[in-house]
Amino acid sequence: MGDSKTKNTEPLQPKNNEDICKEKTENYEEDIRGFLDTRIILVTGMITEQTTNNIIKELEQLKLKDSKRPIQMVINSRGGNAYDVLSIMEYMRIIEIPIYTKAVGYAFSGAAALLTQGEAGHRYMSRNSFIMLHELQVKLAGSMHDVDKEYQQYAILNSGVFNLIFKSCNLKTKAEKNNFLEEVVLQEKYLNATEAKKLNLIDHII
Repeated sequence: MGDSKTKNTEPLQPKNNEDICKEKTENYEEDIRGFLDTRIILVTGMITEQTTNNIIKELEQLKLKDSKRPIQMVINSRGGNAYDVLSIMEYMRIIEIPIYTKAVGYAFSGAAALLTQGEAGHRYMSRNSFIMLHELQVKLAGSMHDVDKEYQQYAILNSGVFNLIFKSCNLKTKAEKNNFLEEVVLQEKYLNATEAKKLNLIDHII
């Protein structure tokens, strides 16, 4: 008789949530390490709470490495959660490091808002890209009191985003702001690079 070999028949143990989160974090950090070495931050896919956390973390890491050298933010995204978009916009405003924004492919909704927040004179868009801005889109349900309260909060959020856009695009008068809202935002108009530059949403076409 030949020698028999004992096989390991223990079932594979499923990964718990902690292990999965750790694995995702390690993979994320490995993926972005090369980009951070060149001071490039990527904004791709949907902008979510996790996206926002990653971007803020990357900005802080780059600030610690060099608080003066510009950072490039490359954008190819359809946008996402308005609260998360506003959080990134606010962080870009207060970090006190030049952030050069660049749209490649498309930047819609909140992603377009981020594009406008780049350092003055350093907002770029590839010539075959498109951007689009629109008002905050929400679905409300519940009692009239609750709906009214939520609507007021969303109106404040919407104003917060567009006030930053107005400032970065040098729209100062009420007439200029209303015209921009009516002709571009409410129409949900898709703008090519030339149109975006004429509206002062970007500075350069590449």
